[in-house]
Amino acid sequence: DEPQIMNALTGETTAVPIPTSGTGIDGTDGIGRDQIHVADGMVIMRGYTSITVYTDLSEVGTTLPHPPGGLENVYGFGNDVHVAGDYLYVGTAYEDSHLGTIQIYNKNTLQWHSELKPTDSWYNTSGGSHLFGKHFAVTEATGLYPRTLWVGVPLDDQGSYPNSGKVYSFTLGDDGLPTGEQGKEIGDGLRNAEYGAFVSQDGEYVAFGYGPAGVGHVNTSPDAPYNGKLYLTNTEYGPSGLVLTSGMADYWTDPSQASNYPYPPNNNFGGGNNRLIVTDDYIVLGNAAHKS
Repeated sequence: DEPQIMNALTGETTAVPIPTSGTGIDGTDGIGRDQIHVADGMVIMRGYTSITVYTDLSEVGTTLPHPPGGLENVYGFGNDVHVAGDYLYVGTAYEDSHLGTIQIYNKNTLQWHSELKPTDSWYNTSGGSHLFGKHFAVTEATGLYPRTLWVGVPLDDQGSYPNSGKVYSFTLGDDGLPTGEQGKEIGDGLRNAEYGAFVSQDGEYVAFGYGPAGVGHVNTSPDAPYNGKLYLTNTEYGPSGLVLTSGMADYWTDPSQASNYPYPPNNNFGGGNNRLIVTDDYIVLGNAAHKS
């Protein structure tokens, strides 16, 4: 079915025309299953194997070409998408045997421009997967920070702790590419915590969270992830040190652990595809899998 737009005042809906041909379009692509980005006069919609860009919702959108050489996993095209300056950044976290890449497109021509991928020194010593590009954010220049690309690498190791996760930051030049300046945000260093599985941005705020505390994770070690925690950075005034938690006090225990180690409930605060919204007085964040 065609995606629909709704007039917020009248409630009337209008169908958005979709392409019938183009990269990743086969008639069952599901265009509009995910509205990724609305900004800069563009609406970007993700399908199963395609990304369609609209500058006028009354006209058929334009599909982005896949990168030169194609993709290993077309269903991972567009894990996350952001626009900054003259460029459009498309996550492809399952490329290069799940090391992950970010594909960069010219916003004006919608043609492929370049690729950003992890260097050899980042390789995960416990298996090779990184999921670089699954979740990331771009913040515009402020008096404190240049235009910056923040990339979560949830399956990166920290020392002997596998899949602890990191968030890398890259200063972006006028050509849309990193200038070579690279920073690194490190979480609490717990094994399998998957720090950087959630990266989201709203205005001058950028937030970093952990991976979902699924049963498959919590049984691996007492250091397994305790999601429900989120770090917030303000790019205008500097890191605030603000840590958000889900406020959920109900804990459950794993009987297979002799120590009866307490684990937080299996929820999804600060993880997955939740979106950060910051207003003058409130910070809003979804909790898509809240259950004890």
